[in-house]
Amino acid sequence: KGAMGIVYKARDPDINREVAIKTVRFDLVSDESEKEEIMQRFMREAQAAGKLAHPNIITIYDVGREESLTYIVMQLIEGQSLQKFISSGEKYSTPEVIELMCQVCNALDYAHRNGIVHRDMKPGNILLDRDRKPFICDFGVARVETSTLTQSGTAVGTPSYMSPEQVMGKKVDKRSDIFSLGCILYEVLTGRRPFEAESITTVIYKIINEGPPSLSEVKKGLPIGFENIITKALAKDPNNRYQSCIELASDLRAIHVFAEKTIAITTAKEEFPRVAE
Repeated sequence: KGAMGIVYKARDPDINREVAIKTVRFDLVSDESEKEEIMQRFMREAQAAGKLAHPNIITIYDVGREESLTYIVMQLIEGQSLQKFISSGEKYSTPEVIELMCQVCNALDYAHRNGIVHRDMKPGNILLDRDRKPFICDFGVARVETSTLTQSGTAVGTPSYMSPEQVMGKKVDKRSDIFSLGCILYEVLTGRRPFEAESITTVIYKIINEGPPSLSEVKKGLPIGFENIITKALAKDPNNRYQSCIELASDLRAIHVFAEKTIAITTAKEEFPRVAE
């Protein structure tokens, strides 16, 4: 169960395939005319997301309505969310962090090139299979959550990964997703969110006005390149951020290359000191 509904594990009887069925709630919207408009918008966006075909994006098989119930039938991933992985205290090595984030970046860039902005990128919307391969899910649901929040005045979820323009209610584009990726990278590296506070109001204030604690303050020993990437991804002004997920992935891979060269040079100095010099 979640804020927006219930996810069921089910079996498609026609082809004997296990699937996940996500039901979506609209009862938080009190105005019936608004509710219908939001449901129609959700159907359009979910259908658009269903056209995405990428190895790191959950496949949507069907979207429909049955009386008052709206649902999505999608690919079932046996594993856990990235959020649960982080909460468990398990750690990724630096190469594993880079590989994870690059796969997510490539998938999100593919969605952006097809005209779809996620709007709700967070560790809970990245599923990991048993081999830790990431899958982005819940395309199209984020706008429904935003609409529900606006109409009812009830907080749905947490704004911890939202961009400044999103928490201020401004128009968002793909660069808002890139801000969210910066938040996710920070949390994967440190085990904590970049903007933390006891109240949602204070979290929003920090997102708009403050930077996160530097990585060196939170966790020692990380390659310095991560700090530079997170600083750029979390820029308050979208024009100062990465302008595409591919740019972000490119800088991540540069850290990996630099780390490999550093290890090779260190090893050479230890084994062949005179040659290395």
